[in-house]
Amino acid sequence: MIVVNLSFATLALAQSGLEGKINETILDLVRIINILIVGFVAWSGFLISKGDSSGVTRLIYGVVGLIVVNASYLIINYFK
Repeated sequence: MIVVNLSFATLALAQSGLEGKINETILDLVRIINILIVGFVAWSGFLISKGDSSGVTRLIYGVVGLIVVNASYLIINYFK
């Protein structure tokens, strides 16, 4: 995951002007959302370890969210 984010950072540095700023902003938002989702997945892990059955559902939502966010960013970069 870190390698993928580093490759996106090099793409953002190669561009200049308004398009580069927009790409940097989108990249920052993707990183923030990834951090929030990882925290969400960790919280669901704590719920699972306490025996709460809603933790499994939250874990599935977190993993699906992580896949959707990163796949959408990859699709956007593919069609640039």
